[in-house]
Amino acid sequence: MIKEPFVNCTPIVRQHLIIGGAVFLTKYTIDEKSHAVLEYLEGKKSYKSIAQERNVGLSPLKRWVARYLKHGMEGLASSYTNYTLPFKLEVLKYMNEYGASTF
Repeated sequence: MIKEPFVNCTPIVRQHLIIGGAVFLTKYTIDEKSHAVLEYLEGKKSYKSIAQERNVGLSPLKRWVARYLKHGMEGLASSYTNYTLPFKLEVLKYMNEYGASTF
């Protein structure tokens, strides 16, 4: 039996940096998020057309709109901790040396 090749049907991902095969994705800026949200809220475009034009999934776009409606511009700010690349590499090196896990 011949298997079909794997086809990735997800939208194109914005890649930022590849280290040792791991892909670190870029984050969308508040400016990018706010423009997408305002386009939708002003009734200019649909979720689908905005998502396609801006290369973002429908789910994140809908979350941005919901957060904007609930919290305003502050809702679009990233709520994660930002670590430097050298720090991340040191953590990965430690994990590799000592067999440490995130679990």
